Amino acid sequence: MRTKTYCLFFALFFISSSLFGQTIIKDKSYVSGTWKKSGSPYIIEGEAIVAIGKTLKIKPGVVIQFKTGDVRDYTSMSFSSGFLRVNGTLTAKGKAKKMILFRRKGSRGSWGCIQINDKTNKSVLSYCKVMHSHYIKNIVEDDNATGAISVYKSSPEIKNCVLVKNFWAAINCKENSAPLIKNSTIVGNRYGIECNSKSDPKIENTIVWRNKAAFYINNKSNPTITHSLVDEDLSEHDLIDDGTNIVDENPLFISVKADNYELRKNSPCRGKASNGRNIGAF
Repeated sequence: MRTKTYCLFFALFFISSSLFGQTIIKDKSYVSGTWKKSGSPYIIEGEAIVAIGKTLKIKPGVVIQFKTGDVRDYTSMSFSSGFLRVNGTLTAKGKAKKMILFRRKGSRGSWGCIQINDKTNKSVLSYCKVMHSHYIKNIVEDDNATGAISVYKSSPEIKNCVLVKNFWAAINCKENSAPLIKNSTIVGNRYGIECNSKSDPKIENTIVWRNKAAFYINNKSNPTITHSLVDEDLSEHDLIDDGTNIVDENPLFISVKADNYELRKNSPCRGKASNGRNIGAF
């Protein structure tokens, strides 16, 4: 009888650990290796760093939660927001039905950003959902990171990602960055895509809709946009428009209110991507 009791105890303990597993990442921690759903959520309590020469792989379905904070200046003693600094390589590859989620811990406030300074240009984010981020001042070389995904002197691939409800920009490109932004959905942010200091991202098959401003472009940046849907007059922006874009139409998501950014059957984005498939993340 005692043996059966012990077996039941260990079985329940294992089930409990699997259902309620989490991984705490302390401030100034170096992270690499593989993050799996079994260790999820990964709770980042400050600055998590992927070092030069190291790679962090994130598997489908993983949830990353970041500590929130009100102080936006990294050099301040009061700065405490969670964020991910990628000096090495980030490979975050989710799936359409198992997206990787980057979000705040709790139901209020904002976290920092995913700051990519990968000189190898091998970082990839695909089928990732990023929400509730804000900007960070003085994060690298006295410069600011103002995007949920902030790219600095790097050219990662951002594909099939959903970037929504971020308090500043969805994507920020700086200092000669040229990321590929493809088949992504960018909705409800302060800015959709920011391009600063000679940065030339290629935007393809992407929805940029209902942000307070679709683009912010300055300092000799020259982004290219093709086969995308944007709710602003593209002629008002300093970018290369090849004439294949859909302008000022509703993408007809299933339900923005319910946070479902899949397309309805009558969406103008269906079949209009460069490969004949759908514009947007799905």
